[in-house]
Amino acid sequence: MKILKIAVCDDDLLLARIMAETIQKTFLQYNVQSEVVFYDRLTILKRQLEQKNFDLLFLDIDMPLLDGITFGKQLRASHNPVTIIYVSGHEERVFESFDAKPYFFMRKTTFLEEIGKVVQRFVKEMENTAFHSLLVKDEKNSLLSLNIGQIVYIEGEMKLQKVFLLGQKSGFRVKSTLNHLEQELEPKGFLRAHKAYLVNSRYIRRIESGIILLSTGVSIPLGRTKAKEFLNAYVNLMA
Repeated sequence: MKILKIAVCDDDLLLARIMAETIQKTFLQYNVQSEVVFYDRLTILKRQLEQKNFDLLFLDIDMPLLDGITFGKQLRASHNPVTIIYVSGHEERVFESFDAKPYFFMRKTTFLEEIGKVVQRFVKEMENTAFHSLLVKDEKNSLLSLNIGQIVYIEGEMKLQKVFLLGQKSGFRVKSTLNHLEQELEPKGFLRAHKAYLVNSRYIRRIESGIILLSTGVSIPLGRTKAKEFLNAYVNLMA
């Protein structure tokens, strides 16, 4: 398993250091090596992200100059899929944080109690190789292995389904049914928004009446019969 690159950002530098040390020790308990750095300003972390990639960010929300939710939304607007975990004392902002597509929202007051559960869940998903790839056949019957994190959404077209990947304007067709792909991808954070659309929840930016706006700028219809089920599933994913 690769060495995880993790950044922690909190305006209390001592707390950021303590969190970083705790996170690294907790990952070691699950036999995962990590490199953890910490900052006290999101503006500094933002500059670092221009030079290197991180696998996981632990962010405070109430920060000077640039707050955690605004920063997270900027990352998603630039199509950066880095995993974000918010660690905050502002529980009232949990729903607002959904725009930044966080993996988890932790309370500062219960960080030490919760970090083990969060790390365990993250490690299990890493260890499950099926979580990261999807095997499909294209129109020529060639076998393809797709990175699930790069799939933005899938549009149903009868016996062929059109897959749209991050950074690609035009999709490509694969041999499958949408129902089968839903069964494969639902445990990985995909939601059925419409009888003809399957959406990766990581790229949902906003949900409006009858429309799902994605961070890539695409709008997906939200079916009336699917709306309640979709919203409940989405909230459960974010909880």
